[in-house]
Amino acid sequence: MLKIMFTISDYGINGVSRVVNSLMNNFSKEKYEILLLSEKIDKYYYPIDENIKIINLNVISVQGYFNKVRNIVRMLANIRKNIIIEKPDIVLSSGDTNNCYVLLATLFCRRVKIIIAEHNELFFDLSIKHNFLNVKDRIAFIIYQFLIFFLYRRANHIIAASQHLADLINKVYFINRAKIKVINNPVDITKITKMFHEKVEDFQFESGIHYIGVISRLASPQKKIDHLIKSMSILKNKLNVRLVIIGDGPDMEDLVGLAKKLDLTDIIYFLGYKLNPYKYLKNIDVFVLPTDFEGFPLILVETMACRVPVVVSNIDVLKEIIDNGVNGFLVDTKNSIALSECIYNLIADKELKNRIVNQACERVKSLDLRNALKKYENVIGEIN
Repeated sequence: MLKIMFTISDYGINGVSRVVNSLMNNFSKEKYEILLLSEKIDKYYYPIDENIKIINLNVISVQGYFNKVRNIVRMLANIRKNIIIEKPDIVLSSGDTNNCYVLLATLFCRRVKIIIAEHNELFFDLSIKHNFLNVKDRIAFIIYQFLIFFLYRRANHIIAASQHLADLINKVYFINRAKIKVINNPVDITKITKMFHEKVEDFQFESGIHYIGVISRLASPQKKIDHLIKSMSILKNKLNVRLVIIGDGPDMEDLVGLAKKLDLTDIIYFLGYKLNPYKYLKNIDVFVLPTDFEGFPLILVETMACRVPVVVSNIDVLKEIIDNGVNGFLVDTKNSIALSECIYNLIADKELKNRIVNQACERVKSLDLRNALKKYENVIGEIN
């Protein structure tokens, strides 16, 4: 039986945690012994199978440059210590900063084999514009870029969540393309469908009203929910429409302020974090994902599986999921007029909507969790 240690920086309610959770809980317990090592575990997190051992390093955020460096040194020592104690056959690390820590902590640990998984383009797409708060943040970003360049080639394999991300890792950091495997983030369609049919009890969806929905972490610079809010100023003059925003994050206050500024508070609902966001989708007419960059957004694929038409940003990675006009729509979400027109057309044309959702359901079948598990097992088999 192979012993696999999953590692992640912050295990909670987020995309990377969801991928790790799906893999850990569904890997064969007859073939693999599974452990989870996390720098910290949030108050709310995806349930973990009772047979999985959890190691929580309980890293606490600190202020000050010296304290942060000391925190990282302690964390590296703890990661290394736990790997030596547990003696995993394979460490499967997820997330750019965590990948760097694991690769640093395992220097000179020749026995352990390491697979790192990348789910985000933040450090790889040089066209992304970063709004650094200060010089220290800029310096930290550059340091991580150097670490990725020198450390990632140490991994036995790199798993990229999309073809676009795999190409970026190869081109920007000159890492051997043969080492990089593309495995799209897994979606448990059976589980999502079951959650979709649960009853909504904390929000009243009214008949005769068209609902636009978004499920997202409310955080800059990636998620551009403000573009969607601005488009509602145009849509409200054409349709009896409401916007339902599900999610939480540091931009919540600013987005609420924007809705007030545009006099849209009567048609925009901020529902906050929901443990089961999928049950709200059955009342949503159009789902919108206005984002500047992504790895491979699970919520988009899950929404498609729930037969809700999607409108998303016209960025390269989303073109791997969406065939424009066939199973969804790619638009310039910064253009409020173009975004509102696309949403309007999907609501007004029922034949178009039905055709889109039917094709979307066909598209997501290939992204089911079972297919991803087989691909991960193949990668594990190659290095074992």
